[in-house]
Amino acid sequence: MIDSTENAGSRKTRLHLGGGIFFGLWAGFGWYGHLGNAQLGEDFGLDPGPGLLPAIVLSVLTLGALVLAGMGLVERVKSGGPLPIDWGAILRGSVAPALLCLSLAAYLPLVWAIGFVPATMLYSGLLMAALSRNQLRAAPGSALLSIVVGVLVCTSLTYALFIYWIGVPLR
Repeated sequence: MIDSTENAGSRKTRLHLGGGIFFGLWAGFGWYGHLGNAQLGEDFGLDPGPGLLPAIVLSVLTLGALVLAGMGLVERVKSGGPLPIDWGAILRGSVAPALLCLSLAAYLPLVWAIGFVPATMLYSGLLMAALSRNQLRAAPGSALLSIVVGVLVCTSLTYALFIYWIGVPLR
């Protein structure tokens, strides 16, 4: 008989370690970009400058990654055994994030080619359709309505944020 508590503990340990490593990698890339950009460190007198918010976010991300990885390591030491690695599950679980990264890489050239609003509508629509594929099979009418409403809200809020609040010329 399989002890479900042992399996759950092993899964929890893997999740903590994996999450810590994942967020640690993102924090590492962020710090590399932040520290490699001299413009973020410019002195504006009493104004902290444009590097303050990224530094705060990266600090929180780094701290969270260290806490998660530390929790995973402590749980692993307490369990005393090695963690089994299910490479098949890792690969299956990596497909959606990989496709998201590829679609984000294709988004910017799409903005230049067809414009911000159509590209954002297309991107957010495809992303929402991919995320709600189970609902599309079960109740296609209500799922499509939700996707259309979501696309309109997402595009409107993104447009308002970039054009009116931040002032980025995306037209």
